[in-house]
Amino acid sequence: MIKNFIYTVATMILAISALSGLAHAEGVEDRKAVLITGASSGIGRAAAEKLAAEGYFVYAGARKAADIDELNEIDGIMAVRLDVTAQEEIDDAVALIESQGRGLWGIVNNAGINIIDPMI
Repeated sequence: MIKNFIYTVATMILAISALSGLAHAEGVEDRKAVLITGASSGIGRAAAEKLAAEGYFVYAGARKAADIDELNEIDGIMAVRLDVTAQEEIDDAVALIESQGRGLWGIVNNAGINIIDPMI
């Protein structure tokens, strides 16, 4: 389990590093759009802030209204109500992103749960 976690974190860091800096040369209306699930805290939030700062337009998936409000205050980020276990919210997120007309250049599937069990 720890090995899988380390692999996941390393993969996300590599993906974010690869994306960093690629969007600077383009105009605001031409910014590449990225969807990040689980963007309300931790690695997802840091990835959303980093990519927005690097010039990407970020759709930041979050479940709680307070997190959505916080994310919407950040330039270059549009919060999307998104619980990846709820098909209706997934469909609504897809419809919202399609309605914006930017397309989607990348996805960071970060949403997950933390199950703490005794280590045997």
